[in-house]
Amino acid sequence: MGPLGGIQQAVPFAPYDAIYREALTSSSPFYRLLCGARIFEGAGSVRKWIKEECDRRNVKARMPKIPDVDTDFVRGLGVPEVLLKNVSNAQQLYENFSDMRNAIAHFLFKQGDATGHVYLADGANLRAYSAAAAALLHYAHQMLEELRVFYVKHLPMLGSHILPMPSYRERFIVKARDYGLK
Repeated sequence: MGPLGGIQQAVPFAPYDAIYREALTSSSPFYRLLCGARIFEGAGSVRKWIKEECDRRNVKARMPKIPDVDTDFVRGLGVPEVLLKNVSNAQQLYENFSDMRNAIAHFLFKQGDATGHVYLADGANLRAYSAAAAALLHYAHQMLEELRVFYVKHLPMLGSHILPMPSYRERFIVKARDYGLK
């Protein structure tokens, strides 16, 4: 967008932003749940990368914690009560959805001694996956946004937030002799 600026993309967030857009435009609750799970898993690697950058740059700021879950909000989305058992934060919510994620990712589920396929046209499955996907996407996105805010606040790309404006002119002194000119 020219020499004075443009879109600055934080590389570790880009793939998960793309997955989030993909989930938002999908009509399949099953695919949306898979996207939410992938974003959640990716947030862990983003968190690790940010921690390494903080260590490298000697940033001592406290990393954002895993978001707490508002169980009334999640219940209001239609998530069955059994999936909210022992849930207080987003990590626990994700773990409670792991059977659903695995069932759709591998088209199999285990119940007792029987193994079967997830019936994609069943209304109860559509409702359960839709509610679970909405909850997982909500908290995965919240987690990424909190990491993004931390990143922008504490780890900006060095020198990238300074535009050559008159108020900053002392930072943009160009001397011909520095470039072999007289």
